Amino acid sequence: MKILLINGSLRGDYSSSLKVAHAFVKGMVEEYGADTEVCEVALKDKRIDHCHGCFVCWKTTPGQCCIHDDMDELRQMVMDSDIIVESFPLYFFGLPSKLKAFTDRMISYVQEYRGNPGDEENHRFLHNMRYPELEKKKLILVSTCGYEVTDNCYDAVFAEFDRICGEGKYTTVLAPQGGPLSEQGFAEKVARYLEKFKEAGHEYAREGCLSERTWNKLQRPLLGHSTFEMAINMNWDNPEVGVERGDTKEICSEACLCDREWRNPYPVPAQGNVGRQKGNERCVEKRQLCCLFQSHKSCGWVLYDTTVW
Repeated sequence: MKILLINGSLRGDYSSSLKVAHAFVKGMVEEYGADTEVCEVALKDKRIDHCHGCFVCWKTTPGQCCIHDDMDELRQMVMDSDIIVESFPLYFFGLPSKLKAFTDRMISYVQEYRGNPGDEENHRFLHNMRYPELEKKKLILVSTCGYEVTDNCYDAVFAEFDRICGEGKYTTVLAPQGGPLSEQGFAEKVARYLEKFKEAGHEYAREGCLSERTWNKLQRPLLGHSTFEMAINMNWDNPEVGVERGDTKEICSEACLCDREWRNPYPVPAQGNVGRQKGNERCVEKRQLCCLFQSHKSCGWVLYDTTVW
């Protein structure tokens, strides 16, 4: 089994989406076994020119692009792989520019449009794959977004891949609240959060797809509403807050803390399990989770949140 992991983030190794993709792929590798080969490539390090729209790959040299850059190597890597995992953050409700360029250049792998109405029975729209072996490959889209939930945020992405691959011909693994995944203060909570993506990777390797129950489980956000709202407002309102190249900065200055009166907004919660809740054939633990950004040196503040996992 050969897995190609394509990192479409311009942040490279510091991508929050890549953390999720690594967890998911790790689960697949553990399930498939030691013979599984994983090849990871970062598009930000590759030279990928934009599609020129010349249609040479359809008319003059079918299947062969007239532009020779790193896409020559990437196309061959796709052909040599059994599973292609595309990892990317949501950029303005679409694909990051490098991944969009990569996707556009893959047009040489589909047949030209000749006026056919599309094959609704096989969920294929307007274009058929040029090479039969492409039909056997599996595509997984792993993505994070900066919004509290993923609802309605990926409509444009889904529409594009529905028409390229065919509706239902690919798998999506989505995670909301991508920003906190790179914050050092959330490290322990993120580690637990990523475990469910690894478990999903196990399921995908066993079943070839994800159940609706698992997909819904992956949509549960990392942070509760109040903590997430406070976190993003602190990020946008204060230049000293944020993540740069994966390193957590001081969450706020002393003036920021005192002006906003965010010192110890909640009492320190008890640690560990505080109860169990059943429903819809699932049992989840309700934990009091300390969502610690970074304790301020002089004010000694800390931020807490209660989340149902």
